Amino acid sequence: MDRCGKIKLMVFTTSFSLILGIGACLGLFWVAESSPSGQRIPWLLAAWLALLGALLGARLAYVLEHLTYFSAHAGAILQFWRGGLAWEGALAAAVAIFFLIRQLWGWPLPLVADRLSRLLLPLALAAWAAMWLNGLGYGVTLTENVWWGMPAADASGVFQLRTPVQPLALVSLLVFGGVLEFWLRARERRSGVRALATWIIFNADMLLFSLLRADPAPAFFGGRVETWMALLYTFLGILGTIYFFTHRISKRPPLGHRLFFQKPKKAAPYETEPRPGTN
Repeated sequence: MDRCGKIKLMVFTTSFSLILGIGACLGLFWVAESSPSGQRIPWLLAAWLALLGALLGARLAYVLEHLTYFSAHAGAILQFWRGGLAWEGALAAAVAIFFLIRQLWGWPLPLVADRLSRLLLPLALAAWAAMWLNGLGYGVTLTENVWWGMPAADASGVFQLRTPVQPLALVSLLVFGGVLEFWLRARERRSGVRALATWIIFNADMLLFSLLRADPAPAFFGGRVETWMALLYTFLGILGTIYFFTHRISKRPPLGHRLFFQKPKKAAPYETEPRPGTN
């Protein structure tokens, strides 16, 4: 790579990482603000754990989607700072971390999902903004001078009239996220509703705008991998919502809480002592 290419890569990774970092900080602030004052440190630790898991999952998914390249360049697998993250892996890893957090701290899973789901929308907004500024996630080129088109750059920096995918995605997340927040604050909702609604809004948004993207991406059965994953995640979110509202949530403490925090119950006398009159 020549000197100019190295400078471009450095500028890209710096700006992208900076914008994502701002989104992560906003999400952490939201998590802390929504937590009880005496529990903010544990919840921030849990949020950091979720962010770390999301980063690792995003990189793992990207490597798997580009396995041919990374099979020949194994040393580049851990160089995530050079770019290469897949949101579908981040989402799956974050959900797995939610279960781990439930086991470690003993918090109910709906509460964990509700509180830490506040990380998602700020990060999604930051990711779309970073892609917009760095020539990623752009829409198809428009051949006519339509009024709704917008000049946008591709990865090489060439500006053309395109479908405004990134700004539309930003606006839609802001609108639907704001409507969701207003609806949640209007009255007290059952724990877990926020997480499910956020999950469906985000994945439906990604499903729609992945269909409008024109930047190169791995394909699967004629469609983008992220399109299929967004469709799957949206479907799972709908199924999860149906299950959530039709089944009672078990109040049994999680395994980690039972093993490390819950004191064993004292056995009943007849379980340890012989009955009167028996040998």
